[in-house]
Amino acid sequence: MMKAEQLIDAEIVALTEMKLKVPPESAFGDNNLDAIEAQKTVLLRRMGTDEIQEAFGGEDEFSKYILDGALIARDWLFGEGVAPSQDWPVLEGRA
Repeated sequence: MMKAEQLIDAEIVALTEMKLKVPPESAFGDNNLDAIEAQKTVLLRRMGTDEIQEAFGGEDEFSKYILDGALIARDWLFGEGVAPSQDWPVLEGRA
């Protein structure tokens, strides 16, 4: 069952704010900001797994990182797991 509209809207806002608090890249060089944008896209478009695979599925490790983030958003959208914004490490002093 999909989350209520107001919860989805609130999570999109939380992810937008999260971009100011997370490091731009992970310790492995993955682009955190692109992964957050992918999560926002999934929530805005209410994307399912096939759409996510088509939009974000790539062969390299960087694409896999973004795909994994998108799937986390999809899981939450449909009632599984934690909110995507709660899954990001926050850097103190970035906010």
